[in-house]
Amino acid sequence: MTTVKQQGSHTLYVNNLSEKISKQELRMALYSVFSSFGKILDIVAARTYRLRGQAWIVYDTMDEAQRAFEGLQNFPFYDKPLKIAFANLSSDVILRREGEQISRVASARVVRRAENQERERMRRTMMAGVLLSHEEGADCDVSASKERKCILVQGLPAATTTHMLTLLFQQFLGFKSANMSAKEIGIGQVEFDTPAQASAALNGLQGFRLNAAHSIVLSFL
Repeated sequence: MTTVKQQGSHTLYVNNLSEKISKQELRMALYSVFSSFGKILDIVAARTYRLRGQAWIVYDTMDEAQRAFEGLQNFPFYDKPLKIAFANLSSDVILRREGEQISRVASARVVRRAENQERERMRRTMMAGVLLSHEEGADCDVSASKERKCILVQGLPAATTTHMLTLLFQQFLGFKSANMSAKEIGIGQVEFDTPAQASAALNGLQGFRLNAAHSIVLSFL
């Protein structure tokens, strides 16, 4: 049996097949022989005059197709040696699968890039705020805390001001107020109009990295 390697593909083109057996029997026989080399996704065989004596075997991986190519070349199949080559074009099932994977990867990359750009923009805004004067806001209303409208912000840089905290959270709908603790370094409070809006901000900024040493930790008051 030959071990000559050709250009890899998921799909093998098989010819010199017997033209005396039915399409169903041919597919079953091909599956029985070729499935021992890997997972088969599809077998295409037709009884039309132009396609008689030919079939296409689609494997899950190119390595499986390569093993079958090497192991079954000239294999006696219904008293005729199999002639196998790699198909020039990918099968529909592979194109669909790879298209979906490429789409998912591309979408994920776009999302990650947008998230990174937004985080970098917010980080620069926060760091620029260090030069601004310190502003003290009012504490969260007690009733608002009970309704989970207030968020406790921890892990802030020591130089963070109320203005900087405001810049970070005012991008979220329903932002009401923000203030830094006068007693504890790196801790602040933020209030929103509704619990749902506060929850959206908490989920959106949880673990947000301000710089190499500081990532904020958020919780409801």
